[in-house]
Amino acid sequence: MRRGLLCVGRLRVREPTRARRRLRRYIRCNSGIAVKYSTMTDLTHWQSSCMSHMDLDSLGIHTYTDLLRYSIFSNILHITGCDINTVPGPMVTQWQGLDQHSTYEHNCATHKRSLLEKYGWLDRTFNYEFNSWGWRSDGCREFDTVREPSLIAVGCSFTFGQGLPHSDVWAHRVADALGFQLINLGAPGQGLTLGTRWLLDQGHTLKDPRAVVVLIPPIGRVTWLKRFENTIMSDTFSMGDYERIHPLALNRDINSLSMYTSDIQSIDLWAKARQIPMHVFDGFECDTSNSLARDLRHWGTAWHHCASKQVLKKIVDKLT
Repeated sequence: MRRGLLCVGRLRVREPTRARRRLRRYIRCNSGIAVKYSTMTDLTHWQSSCMSHMDLDSLGIHTYTDLLRYSIFSNILHITGCDINTVPGPMVTQWQGLDQHSTYEHNCATHKRSLLEKYGWLDRTFNYEFNSWGWRSDGCREFDTVREPSLIAVGCSFTFGQGLPHSDVWAHRVADALGFQLINLGAPGQGLTLGTRWLLDQGHTLKDPRAVVVLIPPIGRVTWLKRFENTIMSDTFSMGDYERIHPLALNRDINSLSMYTSDIQSIDLWAKARQIPMHVFDGFECDTSNSLARDLRHWGTAWHHCASKQVLKKIVDKLT
């Protein structure tokens, strides 16, 4: 019999190689589904090998984790109006993204002033606080220092809380009601990709996660990384001139749906590996007509209150 073959009755099958045996040894099922891949050493080695050809050392990016940190942090810097080349670190800003001071002053001087007054935004101030990853976090707290039970929220600007104090955001309300700390992986202007990548790469640093909630962003966002000036930043597919590139519209939506699905499935596997519940919801389940944030472009406090009640009920049911 040739080396590497086994006889089972009359059937010859190839003997598992050492690599296959090692992979089989590292694959395990937790709650019937969760999968753990081969050694992380192999993955890290492959990542390093790929990055060695990308000439990123001059940017201070040496590992995949560096690449991920810069791409997440630069997303916040870009839409905050700060210097895009700032080295990642905790920061506090008064304005962010579409919620800009110039826009607020313009709205105050037009008929939109009545909307600011209606929703309680005239002369109301608050800060956006970010940790060194670029995630919104009370007191700029790093997520790996959170030892209390925590709730993980993944989403876009509606999870981030564009135009709102952090305490008004649906995810913060749910965490407060449960007595948990919030791990807010909401990325303004993005889909689910940045939050999912962080969770898969850095989720092991979370001390006591108890549940994961995903708010599905509007369809049509496809995230990729790009080199920009002296850093790496994340970007989303932009339609621009629709009449000129309208044939790409269907491709954009198809790829967006595919990426969202892949991200949600990855988060689901991560949650099941830790035996914690996960809930996915569509923000349009709540009435969006009676509430606006300070930028008058995002859903306001009434919507976040409604969403938090719906999510809280689902999470409590899954936790009990």
